Amino acid sequence: QAALDRRAASEEALATIKAEWEKTGKDPAQRPKHLTMTGHFMDSIEYYEEAIQNAASEAVAERARILKASSQVGGVNMAAGFVTFHDRSDAEIALSLAFTADQEEWMVSNPPDPQSI
Repeated sequence: QAALDRRAASEEALATIKAEWEKTGKDPAQRPKHLTMTGHFMDSIEYYEEAIQNAASEAVAERARILKASSQVGGVNMAAGFVTFHDRSDAEIALSLAFTADQEEWMVSNPPDPQSI
């Protein structure tokens, strides 16, 4: 999620910078630059385009890692889940359903009382 957030932030910053540069008529002398932590000026458009590519690559790599881990028992898979229903009637229906022919495959129950946690 962090890579996707960085990508979205970089895309927004790039759009803003490009819009500001277009106001100057895309004058090459006024191409947006920013000061880096090393004290050098860097082209802002190139910086954010590279940041978008890096974040996209990170997202692809993380997705591949999760898909690989999900193909094995354990890993990113969990043995239990929690679902919140807005209507009590929906919760009651879910409790009464048989999700598979094997009654032991899906165990559905009410959560414990908050005082017992």
